[in-house]
Amino acid sequence: MAYKFLDDQQPDSAFYYFDKAKTFYMKRNDSLGIAAAYINMAITQFEYNDFYGSQESSIEAIPYLDTIDQTSRSYLSMNYNTLGNSSDEINLPEKAIYYYQQAIRFASDSSQVAVYQNNLALSYRKIGKKVEALELLKSSLAKSEYGSLDYARTLSNMANTRRLLGDTTNVLKDLHRALQIRKKENHLIGMNSSYALLSDYYVGKNSDSAMYYAKKRYEMAKQLKIPTDQMKGLKQLIALQPNQNNSDYFKAYIRIQDSVSTVQTITRNQFALIRFEAEKSKAENLQLQKDKALAEKSLVWQKAGTAFLLLTGLYAVLWFIRHRKRQALLMENKIQENKLKTSKKVHDVVANGIYRVMIEIEHQDQLEKEHVLDQLEDMYHKSRDISHERDMESEEGVHDQRAYHEQVGDLIKSFANEHCKVLLVGNEPETWKGISKKNKQELLNGFQELMVNMSKHSMASTVLFKFERMNGFLLIQYSDNGIGVKNGFEGMDARAYYGKGLKNTVSRMESLNGQINFESREGEGFKCRIEIPVKD
Repeated sequence: MAYKFLDDQQPDSAFYYFDKAKTFYMKRNDSLGIAAAYINMAITQFEYNDFYGSQESSIEAIPYLDTIDQTSRSYLSMNYNTLGNSSDEINLPEKAIYYYQQAIRFASDSSQVAVYQNNLALSYRKIGKKVEALELLKSSLAKSEYGSLDYARTLSNMANTRRLLGDTTNVLKDLHRALQIRKKENHLIGMNSSYALLSDYYVGKNSDSAMYYAKKRYEMAKQLKIPTDQMKGLKQLIALQPNQNNSDYFKAYIRIQDSVSTVQTITRNQFALIRFEAEKSKAENLQLQKDKALAEKSLVWQKAGTAFLLLTGLYAVLWFIRHRKRQALLMENKIQENKLKTSKKVHDVVANGIYRVMIEIEHQDQLEKEHVLDQLEDMYHKSRDISHERDMESEEGVHDQRAYHEQVGDLIKSFANEHCKVLLVGNEPETWKGISKKNKQELLNGFQELMVNMSKHSMASTVLFKFERMNGFLLIQYSDNGIGVKNGFEGMDARAYYGKGLKNTVSRMESLNGQINFESREGEGFKCRIEIPVKD
């Protein structure tokens, strides 16, 4: 039913039946069926521009898939590709790259690998890695069957990438060869893409040819009845057409844009409503089952009578004994938790603070006495806060009254010396707006931990901190050119490689609802990427 509605271009009905299929598979404990339903929901949402909803459905599918089972691996490959597509559409190319790499990892079919490598190459191109993208496309072309649609797609992308690199050798020839393959196979979507790239090629070289292919692209998009591609074609025509002849194209563009926006909003709302109604129905059924069970249980207890009272008395005694033990265990855990919390504070404030002062004294020949005394006094106050169990981020525990961006800059640059240059990008007052004092202190402790770790282990000559706000997130990127980590590691799955300091940094960023990822290769330095949600 879902597939039939997709063929009839009724995505909301298709989504509804995929969701019903998921519920059916859940009753049968069919994990592969559940995953397939989620993946189809995600693809449906993606195709109708609900990119965030598509990511949510894709992520829900992953726990139901086995990385060893061959069928599951095929689904995983498809699912990660959808995640990559969604990330790419919401302008997160680095996340898209990770997901495409996972798709290639689990792919078992060479034609699938070729498609995913194409997608990966385009994401590389987005972040400026055009050379890497070209090499990947060459590899993909070698895996594609000559004359196939996959071959045409790869050849077309490879030619356009060479054009962007400034190498025009055979570019036009390859673009036309890809177009001829697509015409032979009557692949209208591919022809649409070829016309767009040919129009781009002729911009600045031959305005008549550029206009010719732009019009071909627009007509093909209308034939395909794909509004978003029609809008792209119109944008090309508007850019190429003299201003006085633009009015018809402008009107068509605005009309389609309004229509697409309305349809997308309705479709996304329908997806959300269908999922809400499904969850509501499920909750009501569970409540009915619960009420029925309670009624049956009440009847049993009424018949049990005296036996119930005896069992209740015995249970009360056992509960009291276990409650006493549980309370003792909770108290012991609380004491241990307080010890660990204090230990973490001592490590962050005292140990790292003293190490920072030692670094400054070691590498600065003319260090001002007052500066050192100020730093030691600040550590003294913070140490007293720890001993008095005061919150160092409260008003009572705040001792540094400088602007926050100055605190960040002074802390990080204090590790610079004649052997190690420290660079900061984006450390402006606006970067830190809307972040609480407590969260700022957690970030400072994290920055200090990264710099102490660098100073102790990396032997780096250059360190870069980059700060920027993007799409409701504060992005913090750290990198150095040090010796890296032997055997290397990447991502959050490499916890076994973390020392106590980096583990503290991970838990600290997670307490801010953030994500943190590390990457290191022997001889290639150390990198850290932090994403923290913020209010703009």
